[in-house]
Amino acid sequence: EAKAQQHKCWALLSDPRVLALPRKEERDVVRSLVRALLDGPARHGEDPVGLFDDVDALLRYLRSEQWNPQRAEERLRSTARWRKEFGLAALCAGTRGAAELRRESELGRLVVRGYDAAGRPVLFLRLDRADLGCHEDAILHMVYCIERVVACADRSKAKAADGKFTLLADFAGYSRRNRPGVRTINAMVRVLQDHYPERLSGAFLINPPMQVVALWRSLRVVISPDTYAKVQLVTCAAGDFPEDQLRGAFDRVTWTKAWCGGGPGYDADLFLSPEGWGLEFEAQVAPGAEARAVA
Repeated sequence: EAKAQQHKCWALLSDPRVLALPRKEERDVVRSLVRALLDGPARHGEDPVGLFDDVDALLRYLRSEQWNPQRAEERLRSTARWRKEFGLAALCAGTRGAAELRRESELGRLVVRGYDAAGRPVLFLRLDRADLGCHEDAILHMVYCIERVVACADRSKAKAADGKFTLLADFAGYSRRNRPGVRTINAMVRVLQDHYPERLSGAFLINPPMQVVALWRSLRVVISPDTYAKVQLVTCAAGDFPEDQLRGAFDRVTWTKAWCGGGPGYDADLFLSPEGWGLEFEAQVAPGAEARAVA
């Protein structure tokens, strides 16, 4: 086991992404973090697979903690514990929560669909569908969709792809009965902020009503400034292209496809199919669409 750990350390530290870091201090910090995570036996209650042994994950956590290796290690271990407690590996493998995912997915509220102008996949949230009122199921489905969208981001061949995704939340047809509970919203934000650092490129809330704007502003005290700054409130009519509000994240074509429904109709069975892992919905419907979308 010790020899295997040494091999993992060597593989991580000799990875081209580490060697390409421009500053020696950054490379030294990566070495410090890798040794802290991998020296010694694995800790009970952690699920480190795809986390401690993933260079991109290590770099994301370090960037999110301003290259402080102690804080990055603490945060990585917190995520490893959360993954274990949540049963993330079983969820991604399709051996947990099938019935719950099916109920939530049939609503068509949350789906990986389309790309932004940089080739980042879009996680699209529709708020015209009634919330089922189950906190645990809503969190389970949200985590599943985040894992789907980051898998799509990681395999993106777009030149500007950076492992991040963009969130679009459409408030057309919104009512209070469609809104998840405040407890659920808080939990969703915390999961994204704590366990998916450097994954969200930006979030666009399209035509949110005043009560939602007030709720969002009230959450500022529990959301990191970095996450809060990534959220943009957008006001526009159907069919419009609000270029001045989109911060360059979309051009007219990608905006129309992502928001205005320029693709095929949603199908929960197709979206949840194991073959769809790492694909956005249109690519599931029409193989080859992914390559065309990010070309």
